[in-house]
Amino acid sequence: MSARVNERWLLILVIGACAVPLLIVALGSFYMRYMADDYCIYMRYLALAEANTATAKPSWVEFVLNGYMNWTGTFSGLAFQGITPRAEWLGLPIMLALSIWALLLYIAIYVLLRRGTAVKENIRLFAAAAAVLLLAAFVRAVPSLHESLFWYTSAAPYTFSLALSTLYVPLILSARKTGVTLILIGLSFFLAGFSFTFTALQIFSLFSFLILSKHKQTRRRLLASLLGALAGAAVLVAAPGNAVRASVANAKPDLLFIIAYLPKIMLNLLDFIIHSALVCIITTFFVFFLLSYYHGMRKSKQILTILIVVALTLGGAAAPFVPVTYVTPTYIPPRTWTASIWAIVCGIAALGYLSALAFRKQEQPLGYLPMHARIIVAILAVGFLLNSLPIALEAVSRQAAYAAAWDERDAYLRSLSGTTELARARSFHGALGREDLTDDPNFWTNVCIARYYNLPAIVSDGQPPFVP
Repeated sequence: MSARVNERWLLILVIGACAVPLLIVALGSFYMRYMADDYCIYMRYLALAEANTATAKPSWVEFVLNGYMNWTGTFSGLAFQGITPRAEWLGLPIMLALSIWALLLYIAIYVLLRRGTAVKENIRLFAAAAAVLLLAAFVRAVPSLHESLFWYTSAAPYTFSLALSTLYVPLILSARKTGVTLILIGLSFFLAGFSFTFTALQIFSLFSFLILSKHKQTRRRLLASLLGALAGAAVLVAAPGNAVRASVANAKPDLLFIIAYLPKIMLNLLDFIIHSALVCIITTFFVFFLLSYYHGMRKSKQILTILIVVALTLGGAAAPFVPVTYVTPTYIPPRTWTASIWAIVCGIAALGYLSALAFRKQEQPLGYLPMHARIIVAILAVGFLLNSLPIALEAVSRQAAYAAAWDERDAYLRSLSGTTELARARSFHGALGREDLTDDPNFWTNVCIARYYNLPAIVSDGQPPFVP
């Protein structure tokens, strides 16, 4: 069996090892049920739909406008939240998002490989392996799968934006002469409306690549993308709902706090990655390192390029924290880490690729992976699988336990629908890090849950909250 055929089987092994935890997480999304804001968003949209039954105006549009005026400026995030499915169908959008993300990553990496490696055979398998590895590393590295993927209200603005942003690579590097610029302006404007964290990462990244790029067409497209992102950011920041939400949260923005607190957040982020996601980071680095060492084309000034990538990675990881620490300077929820984690995963892959070119110096690429390199990649792939599998299974197990308890309570509360008495039910307050029923019928989640089940009021039944 030739080295190239062996390499093909090795890439299939990498794809399989990385795909297993991804498939577990994807299938685990079918255990998603409403949590916290989901009740409120669903009922807010339903109320607008009922109010507009006699009008031609789509209630979905009014939902977005209502949220923009009275709660948050994240217009694109609201657009997805406005189509929140029923509880039993929440997993479908997450499955779709992961599938689209994997496909877009494959396309983006395939385009980059065609430009940056000497590999001629198995290039599609290389792209597929790299795409699945990056996505699996991200899923493994996020601090809370429940907030990043299994909570629809959070996944829509924080994770969907990352998936769609992968379109930048094939669009900016496209050979087409017309139409791409307008598409990029529209894409960057739309992406800016997902969340403040992603908008910060997007502006930082586009501006940095614009400064570094030397290709005229690439610079023109990056500039168009940056202008669209800035326009979207302006619409995002100008929303009247931002002030309403800040007043409800009693947030007091403090610019000096960012300067003092941002280094501490970055240290916490790096400490988390080293202690919780070291295996997936090592795997990502060395798989891309070996790919580049034996396949990548020579580049000049690699040390300077590596230093630039380090700066971009750290900057991309820090940028999403800036608006969060400015608006809410006391707490950084796990869902706001998603953009930073993705920046680090992509940065590690780039560092692995460029470090190999610097290490190889002037040697010509071999064009295939020799036996010792294949053994190393196989060990890394199996190690990644063994490290990621327990994390995925544990997260899905907790989500399944929550779903079972939720379904039981759901059936009970539906049987009480329309009653005129105060309802009492088991609380999930604190389950998966989110709010639920409390002893106060006027607490915001109590109010939303009562409306969802057509009850006058509801409180916890006094039992200890169910926390899987």
